[in-house]
Amino acid sequence: MMRRKALTIALPTAMLALAASPGISSASVPVIAGHLVNASAANTSCVAAARQAVNAARKPLVPLPITPIDMKRNSGKSVWLISASQDEFTQTVGAGFVAAAKAAGMTGRYVEANGQPNEMIQLVQEAVTDKAAGIALLNIEPSAVSDPLLAAHADHITVVTVNDGDPGQRGPGVYATVTDAFTAQGRLTGDWMLMNSSCHAHVATFSIPTLAVVVDMINGATSEIKQLCSTACSVTSSTFEYSTFATQLGPLAETV
Repeated sequence: MMRRKALTIALPTAMLALAASPGISSASVPVIAGHLVNASAANTSCVAAARQAVNAARKPLVPLPITPIDMKRNSGKSVWLISASQDEFTQTVGAGFVAAAKAAGMTGRYVEANGQPNEMIQLVQEAVTDKAAGIALLNIEPSAVSDPLLAAHADHITVVTVNDGDPGQRGPGVYATVTDAFTAQGRLTGDWMLMNSSCHAHVATFSIPTLAVVVDMINGATSEIKQLCSTACSVTSSTFEYSTFATQLGPLAETV
């Protein structure tokens, strides 16, 4: 008899959670869910490759050197953090951003675009009009707000992008990028699923295509599963808009 366990993976924060009961449990988008079965006839080369990748990722992180910054010269200035969406993670980041600005003698403002491209553009324009000293974009690709970014650059407003996708060349009007290798994180998620299922993972993904980090991580996970386990594993994918997440995720998950 095969033993089944339901797996739910919430990718934005690269957190992994294993549900003990059959079925699918909900989590913040994007979500990968699947059934893990014991594998008496596992693909040994697939399992070995997945385990090697997971074990390599468990090595201790090397801390980066810290360079002191004189924040007194920024006292009295205002900074904006504009998030593409609203969830527990982004709200936590937003609260930390506002608190850090206050500690530095600045005024911090955190706003959310609710996953709507037009709202992203409008909020960046508002920050420019407000003559913000700095704008941070959370989960927003610079290309999605290119016009107001050019206006920000013309007004000498410092723009930093955070989690806008895999590391790469900065777009026009962007001073710096703070991000991670999200495709690589997605591949590691796929490796973890393969290792724990002995390469018998049947996976369903649910994602929002307008969020770059979601696309990168989902693509990384599914490509790794397909590459290492093309025969014994399966992947099905579903997408939905941010505005319909609350109503569509549940029914979609029930079809897995």
